[in-house]
Formats: sequence, C-alpha cells, structure tokens
Amino acid sequence: MNPGKLDQRITFQYKSRTPDEGGGASIAWVNIPGVHTVWASVRALKGRERIGAGERVEAEAGYLFTIRNRSDISEKNIILWNGRKFNIRFVRDLSDRPLYMEIEADQGVAI
Repeated sequence: MNPGKLDQRITFQYKSRTPDEGGGASIAWVNIPGVHTVWASVRALKGRERIGAGERVEAEAGYLFTIRNRSDISEKNIILWNGRKFNIRFVRDLSDRPLYMEIEADQGVAI
C-alpha cells in the first residue's frame, strides 16, 4: 500500500451505555478515545437495492477501508466517513507483521 493513497479522513466510534436517573441507560455512539480521526483509503465494493417493509426501497453498499494497523478496532465499532455511518463487518490484517489493515464495512444496514 502506498501511504499517499490514504487520502480520506474517517472516525471510529463505539457504543457507550450511560446510566440515567430513572434506573435505565441511554445508548450512544461516541468516538474511541485516542483514535479520533485517521487517514484511510476508501473503495466501494458492492451495492444493491431491495424492497423493505411497506414497499420501501432500501439501499445497501459495501466499502473497503484501508488504514495503518491498529489493535483497538473491531467488528464492535462503526466508521464515520463523509457524514455517513458504516457498520464494520470484518477486520483483516494484511500480513504476519502488518503495517496496514483492511476493514470491510456496510452502509445502509442496521447499526
């Protein structure tokens, strides 16, 4: 991977559970501490439309994000890119001693 191809800024978030005054909890997606925003290469992989509930058309798209290797990213996180949320489906190291990692993520699916 040519580092010059990491030309997009993406942010990783995790699901945070915060207790409320009523004894319940609120769930929110928040930035991973220390990660904030990283440089990435972004490539579209696939796209499709389907008919959902109530004859509504739902669009789904798959993307491949390549970033410098990190040990704190998993399928439990989401990616924010250009104001859109992506559900991480798979995280893959590129070799035994990887400098980079690939992340397959979908947009338009339940997060």
